[in-house]
Amino acid sequence: MNIEFNLEIQDHVGVLHFQRGKVNAMDRDAKFAFGDMIDQVNANHDIHVLILHSMAKGFTAGSDVKGFGDFSHENIAHYLEGDCRIMDSIKNCRVPVIMALNRFSVGLGVGLAYACDLIIAEEGAVLKFPEILVGSIGGADFLDLLVPDKIGRYMAYTGAAVPVEDLVPCGVIHKVVPEEALLDECIALGKVIAANHPRAVELMKELLNQVHEPVIPVGVRRKLGIFAQHEMFDQPDRLALIEGFLGK
Repeated sequence: MNIEFNLEIQDHVGVLHFQRGKVNAMDRDAKFAFGDMIDQVNANHDIHVLILHSMAKGFTAGSDVKGFGDFSHENIAHYLEGDCRIMDSIKNCRVPVIMALNRFSVGLGVGLAYACDLIIAEEGAVLKFPEILVGSIGGADFLDLLVPDKIGRYMAYTGAAVPVEDLVPCGVIHKVVPEEALLDECIALGKVIAANHPRAVELMKELLNQVHEPVIPVGVRRKLGIFAQHEMFDQPDRLALIEGFLGK
């Protein structure tokens, strides 16, 4: 299943509409395709701000769980290259990236939330990190880059969803708005940013990324996550957890 993109540009604000199936579950190919699309944005200097807008029922259901059963000691690094590609491309996009968070962003979607510069969410939306429910470690190494430690540990240990309203006071979510106003609010914020000198905005993002860059770079963090995941491959009940999760 391919991922579909539609890039619109108005007043130097780019809106990247995307969809893969009903919930934007991302396989490796979709993650690389997303990164390639961000490369196109970087090459288009008419774009001064980028908004990521899902056309599916939520922002993303994260990595496609259907492929989790195929993970092995031998291929996990190959698979996680896709995670690095999509997160790095968004984090290092030439221009600020605004996430229009509709309904949910799950698993890998927490990493994408980290990679975006700002998040505007619709009322009732959630962030969720359910990897523990399928016997996976996933991107737990990125939770601390997005949410406060105790919230991240709660998400990691329980797999429970956290309402975006709870994440406004700690600065994770910029603003929560009604569903029908989500894209308009993102575009309005984008126009405020785009009204500034474009090169100054680019340099500002470069500076902020350098100041706030994690001590361990993204690619290395993913490799550390791989080592944490390896023991789970040998657990005899791991596949049963995945099958049960898919059957819900």
